[in-house]
Amino acid sequence: MKRVTIQDIARELNLSRNTVSKALRDSDQVSYETKCMVIKKAYEMGYTKLSPAVLKQSGLSTVSDKIKTVVVLLKREISLFWNSIIMGISEELNRCGFKLQLNFISEEDEKNLVLPLDLEEDVSGIIILSVFSQNYIEKILKQNIPTVFLDAPGNVETIAHHSDIVLCEGINSVKAITSDLISRGMKKIGFIGDITYCRTINDRYQGYLKALEEAGIEADNSIMLRTTLKTGIMRPRKWKRPWMVFRIFLKPLSVPMMTLRWMSSGI
Repeated sequence: MKRVTIQDIARELNLSRNTVSKALRDSDQVSYETKCMVIKKAYEMGYTKLSPAVLKQSGLSTVSDKIKTVVVLLKREISLFWNSIIMGISEELNRCGFKLQLNFISEEDEKNLVLPLDLEEDVSGIIILSVFSQNYIEKILKQNIPTVFLDAPGNVETIAHHSDIVLCEGINSVKAITSDLISRGMKKIGFIGDITYCRTINDRYQGYLKALEEAGIEADNSIMLRTTLKTGIMRPRKWKRPWMVFRIFLKPLSVPMMTLRWMSSGI
């Protein structure tokens, strides 16, 4: 799903990028005829940043009203981090004349492959902010609605050919962080994060291992927690100071917080 740019529109119309940009901003420096031509072509190509005012002026608002809803799907594990992401998506959609429909997916609905009722309506796109089971993802993709994933399952290739995926770089950044800790004299560095949960956590784990390998430090499994805990909390007896532990988005979120509180207590 290639994003249409101003340069793409300019190339199609054999106009300069500057002229197309001014036309899309409804600038008085561009003739009315040129504006209409640019806006119509942009709309036909699927350019997503046309404002409602520009569409209305060009007589396209009636059509655009039918394609204005983007559904955001996520699990109930909400935090300030995800709240800021959702607010940013909402602001951008509003600016482009779309509306956001937020849906929280319960564990039961995911298990039973129950999709939100909103997907049966006229939906322009889906944004997925949580990592769901492969069966649930396949059920979503069968709706044939343009879908964007923020993060992805560890086997990212299962969805790479059907959707756009936004991944945060993790290998080099965590490698740099780990190397910096090592340079400060910290040799016993642990890792907390379910590396089977999603691609980004696994990438961070690989970066962590690379830093240890380059420093000639053997990875210590006794100070790693690489799978999700269903209940309770582990307290490895071998964990003694000095140490440093990475807390990398473990699921559920309460587990790493409990771990860090226990470490801080000095028990």
